[in-house]
Amino acid sequence: MSSNRQHKKETENGDGFLEVKYTLLRLFFLVMGMVPPWARKWLSWLLGRTAYIVDREHRTIVIDNLTRVFGDIKTGKEIRALARRVFCNTALMLFEIGWFTRLGPSDIPKHFRITGFEHFKKALSKGRGVFALTAHIGNWELLPVAPAMGIENAAFVYRPLDKKVLDLFFGRQRTKFGAKMIPSKKAMFKIIRNVTRGGCVLLLMDQNVDWYEGVFVEFFGHYACTNKGLALMAMKTKTPVVPMFLVRDGKGYNIIFEDEIPLAETGDRTKDIEENTRRYNKAIESIILRYPDQWFWLHQRWKTRPFCNIADNPWR
Repeated sequence: MSSNRQHKKETENGDGFLEVKYTLLRLFFLVMGMVPPWARKWLSWLLGRTAYIVDREHRTIVIDNLTRVFGDIKTGKEIRALARRVFCNTALMLFEIGWFTRLGPSDIPKHFRITGFEHFKKALSKGRGVFALTAHIGNWELLPVAPAMGIENAAFVYRPLDKKVLDLFFGRQRTKFGAKMIPSKKAMFKIIRNVTRGGCVLLLMDQNVDWYEGVFVEFFGHYACTNKGLALMAMKTKTPVVPMFLVRDGKGYNIIFEDEIPLAETGDRTKDIEENTRRYNKAIESIILRYPDQWFWLHQRWKTRPFCNIADNPWR
């Protein structure tokens, strides 16, 4: 559904102030986007440090997550310092999203580049489309720049936001360069249709899901309930899965493509789902280890727990 049609539908459903709210929200982000880069960095540091101090709930989540992953190799002081950088990078996203609202197609080459594009082109040449495995790292809200960088027929799977005005705002921003949006609910048919037509579908695969949506496979050495949808679709369509991440690298923003992830096909459907999902987690682990302060550690990745023992250690 286009942004304008969505707006009309929401207005008909009773939110007559939606356009006013949208205008105010857009104005807020436009102001944020006018902050020059040097001030953007300083203000995000200030906001991030303040949030780290006052937001006890998320500070605890971040430190617990970092300790779970790095507790054996980093001191408590190092983990807290990393946690503060995580908060600062999260605050920086607000300024970047505002800046993104002001970008046009001609601005893209000045700020964005692609590394490893040959991996994507090689996978695409197989004629089955591409599943782009991505994660909440860097500023993932800038990934819809992809069509302006030669990644044609790109579609993003997303979960509609609870706040109508936020969903409308981000919906318009995500489609401004021609990307398509696929709501995650009952999305499998639309996703498969897109790749069978030679398209590229981006899927975020690094968040916790309920037990009935996923499988328990290791993520940084601890069992995490991980969405099994990508494995199911890759096994069904034989569409290549290529890791794709957007990170900050000091020179702007870098879209990184990695080697295609080989598809496990042993004939045991259950084991193949688990093994392929484990491989997807390993690809995400790799990029997080390279840019640990840019991942969204505020999320409770290991929240869902198994009902029975896994490897004789259910709380691993």
